[in-house]
Amino acid sequence: MEKTTKRLLLSLLLLAATVIPATAQTVTLTWDQNTEAEVNAYKIYYRTDTATLPFNGTSLAEGASPITVSGSASTALSINLPEDGNIYYFAATAVSNSGVESSFSEIIASEWIPHLQAPAKNATVGTAANFSWGLPPSGYNVTYELHYGTDPNLRSNAAATIAPKSFTAGWPQLKLSLIVPLAILFSLLMAIRAGRTKRIWRPIRTGFCIGLLILQASCGGGGDSALSTDQTTPAADSTSPATAQPLFTKVVTGISTTGYAIDDLQSDSVYYWKIVAIDSDGFPYESITQSFTTATN
Repeated sequence: MEKTTKRLLLSLLLLAATVIPATAQTVTLTWDQNTEAEVNAYKIYYRTDTATLPFNGTSLAEGASPITVSGSASTALSINLPEDGNIYYFAATAVSNSGVESSFSEIIASEWIPHLQAPAKNATVGTAANFSWGLPPSGYNVTYELHYGTDPNLRSNAAATIAPKSFTAGWPQLKLSLIVPLAILFSLLMAIRAGRTKRIWRPIRTGFCIGLLILQASCGGGGDSALSTDQTTPAADSTSPATAQPLFTKVVTGISTTGYAIDDLQSDSVYYWKIVAIDSDGFPYESITQSFTTATN
């Protein structure tokens, strides 16, 4: 059966790469040689299930991520993909003699993934934006999901802020204000009932002890905060949790074209976005995640 060759360009400072499937279970990663004198190796990082970092895969026979390719003149690596049905995502770095490693290249995949076009990486836009992405290869019958928000991981349930701990107004405060006078009244009633002045201090002491126990119990549960388990990143000033920025992700489903316009962005914010293409069998093709910034009003 004739196979079509897929070439997906990848850039890394002076490093570029392509992925060319050779057989149904083999891909060959190739890149242009980095000509900087101190470069003596390349590292190939990979993972499955998502195109987001960290690339910490362990399932390839060639070794756990990253796979080291020695020699600056080495410009190819063949990968035998397991028959697990997963899309594999790859990124490369160049390594110097002293062990200094370059930044990651753009990400490529063992199958087609949507190519993000706009907003471009690190672009600045207003509070409205036109998202666009590339067409799929011939024969791909897909619809699209647009994921965007302030959460770098684009978790669909990310929506929380850190609130400072404080007592809740209302009944808990009322309980605290009534404890001491009620304890005194209780002790006096016990003293009157006793009928002897010399025994007054014992019930008063008992009343105060009961009051203190009630006070301790009422304070123990105070100060609940509105904090979701792991969906919030504290503000830069970690000593001021009240100023933490909220993280959220919005998902638009059922998009049939390769573009979508929105006008609900917040100014002076960093946004992240990705496209998930879903075929007629429900199989997802997830793009890389890209960031952009909104201008200050």
